[in-house]
Amino acid sequence: MTLGISRIVMIYTVFASLWILLSDKIVVWLFSDPAQIILASTLKGWLFVIVTSLLLYRLLGRQQREIRRQVEALLRQKHDRSQRHLDMVQTFMLELDFQGKITMINRKGCELLGYREDELVGRLWFTACLPQPQGMEEIYPVFQQIINGDLRGVVYFENPVVCRNGSQRLIAWHNTGYSDDKGRIISTLSSGEDISERKRLGEELDHHRHHLEDLVEKRTTELAEARERAESANLAKSAFLANMSHEILTPMNAILGLTHLLQRDSHDSRQQEKLAKITIAADQLLTIINDIFDFSTIEAGRLQLDSTDFSLDALFKHVHSLIAEQAGSKGISIKVDTDNVPAWLQGDATRISQALLNYATNAVKFTEHGSIALRARLLEEKDNEVHVRFEVQDSGIGIAVEQLPHLFQPFAQADISTTRRHSGTGLGLAITSRLAQMMGGETGVESEPGLGSTFWFTARLRRGQEILIPPEQARHELLGHIPNLEPTLCLSNLRGNIALYVKLLRQFTLSHSNDAARITELLSSGDFQASRDVAHGLKGVAATMGASRVRDLAAQLETAFREEQPASETAPLLKALALEQTLLNEAILALPEDAGQGLPNVAGAKDGAGATKTDSPEIAQADPVRLQEVLSELEGLLRENNGRASLLIRDTAPLLRPAMGARFNELSHQIEAFNFEAALKILHTVNNEGPLSQ
Repeated sequence: MTLGISRIVMIYTVFASLWILLSDKIVVWLFSDPAQIILASTLKGWLFVIVTSLLLYRLLGRQQREIRRQVEALLRQKHDRSQRHLDMVQTFMLELDFQGKITMINRKGCELLGYREDELVGRLWFTACLPQPQGMEEIYPVFQQIINGDLRGVVYFENPVVCRNGSQRLIAWHNTGYSDDKGRIISTLSSGEDISERKRLGEELDHHRHHLEDLVEKRTTELAEARERAESANLAKSAFLANMSHEILTPMNAILGLTHLLQRDSHDSRQQEKLAKITIAADQLLTIINDIFDFSTIEAGRLQLDSTDFSLDALFKHVHSLIAEQAGSKGISIKVDTDNVPAWLQGDATRISQALLNYATNAVKFTEHGSIALRARLLEEKDNEVHVRFEVQDSGIGIAVEQLPHLFQPFAQADISTTRRHSGTGLGLAITSRLAQMMGGETGVESEPGLGSTFWFTARLRRGQEILIPPEQARHELLGHIPNLEPTLCLSNLRGNIALYVKLLRQFTLSHSNDAARITELLSSGDFQASRDVAHGLKGVAATMGASRVRDLAAQLETAFREEQPASETAPLLKALALEQTLLNEAILALPEDAGQGLPNVAGAKDGAGATKTDSPEIAQADPVRLQEVLSELEGLLRENNGRASLLIRDTAPLLRPAMGARFNELSHQIEAFNFEAALKILHTVNNEGPLSQ
């Protein structure tokens, strides 16, 4: 531009200089008259102005056209560059002037609408590309608000656009106004995104979600109904099993009762051997039936927990005594640890003992050597409530990790192979789990193959009130002279009734004083099985009464008879047993008739024999469910050689006497004599013969 102006100035200067020099000479040459010279000079001046004006106009016009061409080229280049940039943007870009006409649209917008750019630029957007009447009635007023400045910032809205082929696409717009130097909004710039597919998918998802919600609600209802039907069916099954267990026990009791009668009357050694095998098999089957009965009773919701005060130490000693013989035969030591748990608790001692015994018998079964620990741990104590953890730890074979989650399920066993070494129904742990839940606790196991296992359960109990047992000094004065007598456990089971304990000691003496001689007589006829039965019964009664030395000798004899050891091995044991019984009997019979009458006893209304009256005959005869519960509890106590059987039969005499008839006195006599094995067989026989079998 500077070079053009310089050329114009140079041309003008050259032209002016030549004009002045040449025009003056020509005028002087042509005219001599001064007047003519003056006129010619004037005309020469005007002619100079006209010629130079035309020359300047021509030169400046050419320069202006060149400048315009260059500016237009620059603007076009800039526009092309901007358009290329816009065409690279993958969103719909649109610019409208203040009238709403299209001034710019990028390639993405053209492709979406199906037009070329030159077909859209200059057209009114709201009528050319929007559906009517929505375009003019709804969208155009929003555009005017932006132009007028009523809507500031970025304005978002969604509206459909009409493509060349007539289809519509939904666009999400972000709009803003563009101002000139004076701040007036002269155009709008919009960025749009095609959300048609997203909208469609969203609507489909909403539809599917609503459909899924309806489907889930329907399935949930169906599952709830199916679960309710399954639970009803399960309860019906459990109720059926609970009811049928009594019917199943009837022929079982007949087998045991008749086998007992045959064993009593038969003197054939071969026949006795076969009858002994029948008894063992029947006892195993009865154990299975009892497990099923307990489990089904719990599942049917028929099991009711008792709440009585009991000694934790006595409970552990009782469990210890039941597994001591089998553990001792395998060389397994047993440790007991009650930690800081209160000595007296309130709860269902029978069920706690059952759960703990399930663990303990399994520990003995799966442990070949080492030790077993019976423990109780105080987890929490609040006010008068205690949360106790009972556990049994063994050094046995252990259990694989993948088998642990299934152990407490009904009928589940760690070893399910047909060649497994250890038998069982797989119900013991399930029963323990249900009992723990009923007592507000839970069960668990920690185990590692080869390192042993720790099975535990928790129970929420209450602090118990100590049952009044005679003061140590008075009790020692009364019983201290009796050799090898440990009365604590039995007195605990008898609720501290020392008078009843003395009476039972006398009955024990009268019933079992000749057991050593009877065993000798049976051995002389070669009847090891009968000898073993007598030793087994004596062991259980002596353990219950606290006659520790008699218990140990009887246990050794039972093992010897089971192994059919020669007379040289059993004769010294029999001699020691006879001597021990003689000393014990003499000391017991030396007690005065009213021994223990003046010592403190448990508070409560008692009958003449010391039993609490809890039932009336009228109620007893009208409550068959209670009758079945009592019979089951009595059978369990007899199997455990538990002295509480004596209290139970006294407490429930009004219930049992009408149902058992004359057999009640026979059963009561055997229990009072602590001849639990004979009492158990009578109970089995009575179930088959009397009204209980109906």
